[in-house]
Order: sequence, then C-alpha cells, then structure tokens
Amino acid sequence: DDKEPRGLSGHAIVFHEQRLMPRANEKPREMVMKSDSHGQASVEWPVEKAELAEFFVRYINPAEGPGSPNELGHIFVWGKDAPLLIVDADEALMANDLDEKASATLTRAAKEGWRIVYLSLASKQPHEFRTARGWISKQQPKLPAGPVLCRPQFTDEMTNAQARREILQSLHSRFKGKMLAVVKNTESAQISKDIGLQ
Repeated sequence: DDKEPRGLSGHAIVFHEQRLMPRANEKPREMVMKSDSHGQASVEWPVEKAELAEFFVRYINPAEGPGSPNELGHIFVWGKDAPLLIVDADEALMANDLDEKASATLTRAAKEGWRIVYLSLASKQPHEFRTARGWISKQQPKLPAGPVLCRPQFTDEMTNAQARREILQSLHSRFKGKMLAVVKNTESAQISKDIGLQ
C-alpha cells in the first residue's frame, strides 16, 4: 500500500546458524550482509561434514522494528562427483495432487544414490517462489529432500529459458558426475541437452 515503491538494496540481511545440538558455550555463527541492487544477499557458509545444514535469514529494517520473521534455509553438501537428478518441478511435479508414481520414482532414485535437485523457475516474484518451494519441501512429504532452485534474478527481463540455462550451466560447472534432467517440453529438453545433461 506504499505510495512510493521501497528500495530493496542496502538493507541488512542476517544469516544465523541453526543447530539442533549446539555445543556448550559456543555461540551460533552469524553473518550480516547488505542486500544488492536486486534485494538479494549471499554468503559463503562453512559447513561441517554433515550433508545437510540449516540456517535462518532475517531482514532488518530499522524503521520498522526488529525485522521480518525468520526464513529457514537448507544447505546441501555434496561431493563434486555426486550424480544429480534435476527435476523441473513447475513442469513435471506441481499440480493439485502429486502423482504417486513421481514420488515413488524419485524416492527410488534417491535410495540409489542420486541427489535430487528441484527447479522452480516460473516464479517471477520472491513470494511466488516461496509458495512453490513450500509446496515442494513442506507440503509433499513423500518427495525426497533436495534443494529447490529459483531463477538467479527476479526480474521480468529474464525469461524462463535464460534462467534455466544459467542455473544448469552453474550446476554443470560445479559438479562432474552424471546429470539427468526431467522436463516436460521440448525447449527445456533442448537447453538441457545443449549444456550436457541427459
């Protein structure tokens, strides 16, 4: 309802470590960053040997009190040779009801050693992505856990195809193991093949 649009850059974003079993007299790790021109912030976050770590993120706006509610995030730590099964959730999963065969197939793949990565690139606004991520990671307990990746920037200028290419190129540069893509249209399939995914 603001008359003037609020700028999202230059705000304090606090990344706070979340531990189930904190060590005695050890303070949780905390890092504070400033949001960039797109309202985004990131940090390099050291993680111990566990494959999964959790953290909270809080946006601080001094003019409006203590800040936004905590947003829980997960870090998945995988070796460079880990095989990735990259599923376009917008195209292949998200519907009123999750296909039982889809969840069974992905669960079997995870048991066979595949690391499941979900793409949700259709959302052009952060709140839309949070809704999609919640559908995948919270409302579908039969799906195996895995990161839900969004478009690199929430702008109308970036098309879904551009976002897909950028995300897949990033994954392909970081991981050297086998990569499979599960998509539902020919453009998505062609982009995946161009980058080297089956």
